Parts: sequence; structure tokens; C-alpha cells
Amino acid sequence: MNILLTGSTGFIGSHILAKLIQSNHQVTACVRNPSQQQARFPQVNFVSVDFMQATSIEDWLPLLSDIDVVINAVGIISETKNQSFATLHTDAPSALFSAAEKAGVKRIIQISALGADDQATSQYHLSKLAADDVLASLSLDWVILKPSLVYGNGAKSMGLFRAMAALPIIPLIDGGTQKMQPIYVDDLADTIVACLDQDAPSQLILDVVGPDEMSMKDLLLKQRQWLGLKSTQTISTPLKWVLRLMPFTRWLDEPALTADSLKMLQRGNTADASPITKLLGKAPESMGSALTKNQASSADHWYAGLYFMRPLLRLGIAFIWIWTAIISAFFYPQEESYQLLRQFGLGGIMLPIALYGSALLDLILGVALFFYQPLRRVLWVQIGVIIGYTLLISFVLPEYWLHPFGEISKNIPMLLAILTLIIMSKKEN
Repeated sequence: MNILLTGSTGFIGSHILAKLIQSNHQVTACVRNPSQQQARFPQVNFVSVDFMQATSIEDWLPLLSDIDVVINAVGIISETKNQSFATLHTDAPSALFSAAEKAGVKRIIQISALGADDQATSQYHLSKLAADDVLASLSLDWVILKPSLVYGNGAKSMGLFRAMAALPIIPLIDGGTQKMQPIYVDDLADTIVACLDQDAPSQLILDVVGPDEMSMKDLLLKQRQWLGLKSTQTISTPLKWVLRLMPFTRWLDEPALTADSLKMLQRGNTADASPITKLLGKAPESMGSALTKNQASSADHWYAGLYFMRPLLRLGIAFIWIWTAIISAFFYPQEESYQLLRQFGLGGIMLPIALYGSALLDLILGVALFFYQPLRRVLWVQIGVIIGYTLLISFVLPEYWLHPFGEISKNIPMLLAILTLIIMSKKEN
């Protein structure tokens, strides 16, 4: 079949793409940067589409010529300055669905979410539900899949859970009693392939869940066991206390740590597994079985152990810049600072300009780590400033390399720390 796939660079979408290629379908994948993906998948036709802009039928019609099936796998777990639920989950998909109907597309498969129903209260679920309702109103064949928590290679949420499981003491919210039925990503991809069959049921809303209901505590303990770590204690915090901390977690760059996400978790995420079992012709894989088949690697251990080091490293680097600015401007003897600057040939009005200007630059570079996006751009500027400082001092005052407090040599581990944060902050699909 000729298939138009959206969201192919995301966790779920990438697994769907691999399964479609394996099943010998012809795929047109909508992405922001086709050139980055084309070399990886030369058999796929990548086209440039910005979902935040493609909100009219006319934006989609040119892409739907000779397309048999549309699969929408675009989704975000939290909003950002440049991405909103309303546009990505509702407006753009609704325009795509209406265009597909107009173009004569045979079937649309929508990846929604378990909980996107009449009892939904979160903006995530409500935005998904709005698109589902638009699709359900159309006359063509459609399938709406509502998965529970999806896990597998590349799952962002599972990365967070594994990091929590690897902590010396595992943190829980309200005792970790929240219920869910995680679905293995391969089973979700197989479900989509099954829905492509011409004899597959249509105009169907299907809950996509795993065979086992488990609590959040059970899930975390399973992940710890999978990592091969010794058993440990857990500590429980009331939800109301955790919600009060949410305004302070933005800088952590963790999309799952939002008030809406926690409320969705509290609601539970379970359903009857018999419909998905009937469609697949087999029971979905249990988490225990999936983990057994995919033993933890050194990379998994590194990722789990370093997960929370990224925000801590970010905080530590920001502290150095901000504290240096404060010390330079207010506490270090001004005359000693001026004496140092005179060795660079500065004098008169240039002395306070250089002193307080450099302190202001340090302050800006430190504060920017909390508020400026993309983060990596700030980090590269910091590297440039450090290298500039180091070269300048090395040229004018090379004796500082021999200072017992390592006033210049400390720049080397600082540069390495920033480079490490750059690598850890690379955009993940």
C-alpha cells in the first residue's frame, strides 16, 4: 500500500516506520527535515511538513495523491513555546483527516491515547479527543487506537522510570498505587499493520493495552530488577505536595514532569485486553517477557545512572557563572581587579567597563541556562567565552598556568563539563 505517515521521527512513529518498511509498504513520511532522514531510510519518500503550520486542508491535499492509508502518529506529552496541544493534536490532524476524505484516501489510522474520552480533563487528552471526534465524523474507513503507556527501545517515559528505579531510594507518589497496562511498542506497531488488512474492522475505537495490570510501584521495581540492581527502599510523597513543586521543574527539561501528566497518572490507564488480543491473534507481550528478551546493556546502565545528572550538571554550570559574576562585581576587592586589568593595557573609564561588563556577561550566561532555548546554543557561547578568556590570559599572563589554585587550568574540566552537557542535551526523537 501507499501510506502517508506523520510523526515518523518520534518514538512510536519510528517503530511504525520500521514495521511498514519490513512489510514492504511504500511510505511517504512527513518530517521537518527530510534530508536528515533520507540517508537513513533511502526507500522512504520523506517530505517536509511543519505540523505547527499545516492546519488547513490545502496544506495536505498535494501530499495525498495516490495515498491509500494515512497514519497519524504525531504527539507531544507537554507543550513548549513552539509546540501546542491544540495545533499538533487537534488542528493539524483534523485538517489532514478532512483532506484525506476529500482526496479519496481509503483509511485513516489515528494514534490517540487511553483516557481521551468523555471523562478527560487534561489538555493532552482533550486535544487528542477533539481530533478523534473529527475523524469519527467522516465517512471513510477509520481506526482510532488508544494505547496505554508504550514502552520499548527509545521510550522517553521509560527512560525517566528507569532513572527513578536506579536511585538509591525509589520515589513514589501516593505510594505508587497508580494502575496501568503498558503495551510493548512492537505490539502497537503490529496492531497498525493488522489494521492495514482489507478485511480488518473499520470505524473502530480500540484500546491498545498489555496483558498485565500493574501499579507504578510494580513497574519501577521491575525496571530496577531488569537493571540488575539490588533491592532498595521506597519513599512515598503525597500528590498535593508534588504538584506544588511543578512550577519549579521546568528547567529540568523533563516533559513528563507536569501537573497534567501527574493527574493523568493518578487517573489510571487500564482497559480490557481481549479486543487487542483478538485483532493480533495472540496476547500482547507482557513486560516481564519483553524485558527478558532485551537484557540491560552498559548503555542502559549509563543512561539510567546519568539521567538526573543532566539537570544537576546544568545547575552546577549555571551556579559557577552566576557566582563568578556576583563575586567579581560585589565582593572581590575592586582595586585588585583593576590592577589585573591594567596588565591588559586598560585604564581610566575602561576599567569599570571591563570589570562590570564581564561580570554582566557571566551573569547572563548563567541565567540563560534556565530560560533560553535551545540550550545548546548557550553552551556553545559559554565554550567560546571560556576559550577566549583562556587564550587572552595565556598570552598576557602565562604565569597563571602555574598558579597553585589552578585559576586557568580549571577551565579544562569546565570545558569538558559543558561539552558533556551539550552531548546530553542533543535533541531526542
